[in-house]
Amino acid sequence: MVQAVAEAPTVFVPNAGAQEDFVKSQCAFPAFIGGFNSGKTIGGCMKAFGYTLKNPGANGCITEPISGMLSAPLMETWRQLFGVYEGALWIERGRLGPNWTIDFPSLGSHILLRTAETPGRLIGFKVAWAWMDEAAETEGGSQEMAYLNLIARILQPGYRHWLGFTSTAAGRDWVWR
Repeated sequence: MVQAVAEAPTVFVPNAGAQEDFVKSQCAFPAFIGGFNSGKTIGGCMKAFGYTLKNPGANGCITEPISGMLSAPLMETWRQLFGVYEGALWIERGRLGPNWTIDFPSLGSHILLRTAETPGRLIGFKVAWAWMDEAAETEGGSQEMAYLNLIARILQPGYRHWLGFTSTAAGRDWVWR
């Protein structure tokens, strides 16, 4: 288990440019806006995984616009990048349910997987960080309220806090503002 944690950061290297800037950003509100297939979801997964490894005990939350996007592309991308460590370092629990998580038992960390389509459900937890994938997507409605609710959830003491998002540009919407 300790060996897997030590080796995990070498599994991925972000692409130079916007993806690398997002993954390595220490900003409280990092964003990566890019076109189709620009590596936004991969970058978000890298940022979440890397932060979790470096901050044992820190909890996080990843959102997608609708529940179907948690399975694909999110978990497909997660497994593509970190599947080699599944079972040894991280475990997926509660798949497709209201308590869906990626747990890191040896680190004492949990990543909540939630949809942004019902922002009122993004309450009742404290995390150190959150990442909204495809934040400008409107299929489940505007995600602006989800964003505001998540800001209020980033309360876990003892960690550097951040709320990031990745998205495809969608014009002059709430993300642009």
